[in-house]
Amino acid sequence: MSPNKPPVPAVAIITPYYNTGVLFEETVAAVRRQTLQHWEWVIVNDGSTDSAALRVLDPLRGGDARIHVIDQPNRGLPAARNAGVAATSAPLLFFLDSDDLIAPTALEKLAWLLHSDERPAFATSWSTVFGAEELRWPRGFGTRDHFLFENMATPMVMIRRAVFEAVGGFDEARTRGLEDYELWLRCAAQGFWGRDIAEFLVHQRRKHPQQYPGYTWAVRDDPRHYAAFRREMRQRYPALFRDGLPQLPPHDDRPFAPIGLQPPFTNPLALPGRRRLLLLMARLDMGGVSTFALALLQQLAARGYHCTVCATMPGSHPLLAEFEQYADVFVPEHFLRRADIPCFLSYLIESRRADAVLISNSVLGYRLLPWLRARHPRVALLDYTHMRDPDCANQGNPGFSAEYALLLDRQLASSAELRDWIVEHGAPPEQCAVVYTSADVARWRPDPAARARVRAELAIGVGERVLLHAARITAQKQPQVLARVLLQLARAGLPFRCVVAGDGPDLPWLRAFVRDHGLRERVLLLGAVEASRVRDLMAAADILFLPSAYEGLALVLFEAMSCGVVPVTVDSGGQRELVTPDSGVLVKPDQHQEQRYVAALEWLLRASRQLAAMQAAARRRIAEQFSIEQMGAQLDAEIDLACARAARRDAVWSSDGGVVAASAAIEELRQYERNHRFRIAVGAWEWWKRSGGGYVGQARAARERLVRRSYPLRLRLRPAWRRIRYGGRPPKWQQ
Repeated sequence: MSPNKPPVPAVAIITPYYNTGVLFEETVAAVRRQTLQHWEWVIVNDGSTDSAALRVLDPLRGGDARIHVIDQPNRGLPAARNAGVAATSAPLLFFLDSDDLIAPTALEKLAWLLHSDERPAFATSWSTVFGAEELRWPRGFGTRDHFLFENMATPMVMIRRAVFEAVGGFDEARTRGLEDYELWLRCAAQGFWGRDIAEFLVHQRRKHPQQYPGYTWAVRDDPRHYAAFRREMRQRYPALFRDGLPQLPPHDDRPFAPIGLQPPFTNPLALPGRRRLLLLMARLDMGGVSTFALALLQQLAARGYHCTVCATMPGSHPLLAEFEQYADVFVPEHFLRRADIPCFLSYLIESRRADAVLISNSVLGYRLLPWLRARHPRVALLDYTHMRDPDCANQGNPGFSAEYALLLDRQLASSAELRDWIVEHGAPPEQCAVVYTSADVARWRPDPAARARVRAELAIGVGERVLLHAARITAQKQPQVLARVLLQLARAGLPFRCVVAGDGPDLPWLRAFVRDHGLRERVLLLGAVEASRVRDLMAAADILFLPSAYEGLALVLFEAMSCGVVPVTVDSGGQRELVTPDSGVLVKPDQHQEQRYVAALEWLLRASRQLAAMQAAARRRIAEQFSIEQMGAQLDAEIDLACARAARRDAVWSSDGGVVAASAAIEELRQYERNHRFRIAVGAWEWWKRSGGGYVGQARAARERLVRRSYPLRLRLRPAWRRIRYGGRPPKWQQ
């Protein structure tokens, strides 16, 4: 490459444009917001005739060297897209229509997927429809058994240039619609297929026909066109309809797969803000760790930080959208091979010019510390630990914190008790600090209106006290103790209702106990609830009852006390650093705990004046000493200290040692996932032996044949079925 020749862009964006008008400005803003900025964008003006629409293109002509506007006579969508491809040089092509939108991380994730996984020829994500119709569409190329009967993907797809050229691009004669659907079927006929990212990254605008005089879509206006298209595809690709679509080969799951050392492209970003932080977490779920992380991101954003979040463990991440309000969020499981995770983290640090990396409850994050220290010696490395777990050999994440103390610049703990434990197990005292999780006193506050509304919704009497149990129903939370204590209180005739907000593996047992002991009038089992609903339940509650086997310093205590709710909980970890005798009750987790819980709750239920005084004291304690603003200021100061120490570091760590540690960390992750699958497989094998399922393979093949043959009929019956099932209302997954 010539020294003066600019590098080839990572992605080429191709956009046909025909009289779109001001709607295109939203698409332009979406492209400019992309976290991958190493792109070229060709906008093909396909003979637009509206002068106002043409003026929208004027600012894009010559303003940005990456953007090129091509003018041509009107030839239709396929020809415009092919012309755009011919004018680009990037190895990856992304098709974006002129009125659609994409999430800020869409290009970055799709590009990394195609570089990390060589099996798919193209990739997209789940999609949403907005505008004249609202719809969430959790489908794509992975919905193989339906794809022959209905296009499951939008045109917003990233495809390898070599594949696009090999299949001949879009059919330019197909100007009445379905040109993208035909392209995917043609790719499938030549053995190419794609992958999806299980996130909603692409957003397709749905307009009323009279709203946008753009390209005509005959299949929308004339169902006969679609029927003719189906017949044509069956004649052209009979093998697809006989044998099905191609399948991607299985993942390469070799032990100790080679670790990627260099990212596939560079992407230096000039991000605003005085500091840039990379937060490594395990999962983005409904637990206290994620709730605290959201508050942390909110506080740092208010202090001028730009944050990036990486969730390092596979599994469900239900809070992904909430995290995206404050940070760029990446779940490597969705788009990367495991062996590329270390390289991707280094890429994020270099791309964002991160000043600090904060590890919170991520075992993989700890295991990759030697890699991060070797590759980025001037980046500050911190961790934040919440709780010791006695079920783990090393007490969980605090054990990792003590083990990797040499590689960390600051070690933060949620309580003094936890900090002292880490110091006792080898961490330097001057390197450790306490940052209490705290609560937002403006959000978590007494709310008389919400209290009256929720109590009316739940049919709670005026004189009844409300006990709230807001936690996952797991062994750690001791649902057996909860149930037996409530049973004794009910038998004593005390006026109370207990609201249980949470889901978990022990919820069926608790539901059966409530039913069998006649507690349905006393105990309301709500299951999993949204965070906003928990706040309303706090407003309606008088006492938080949390009889856990152990805790560190539960975040729910801060939230409850901030709402003026008195906690009755276990005396373990750092709980007594928050709950004082005038603001709550702590009970030792011994053989007499049930009797002590009964006595404490009976006293509070009977002593109205004492309960009111404790509620006021609880609220006052949070507002004065544990507000979220205090937490944000302290965390900001700790990051400053860590960055100052990293800037003074002279030691150079072995890069070879970092690669070895990264390889071992990824192998540990592989074994974890394999063991998890093994446990599932063992259960399935036991079921197989009991049920004699020797014909599963034949049943699967028969099911695929049945799906292919019955899908046209089911497609015609779908509108009637929805009217019968939902009574004219859209199903929940579309809301």
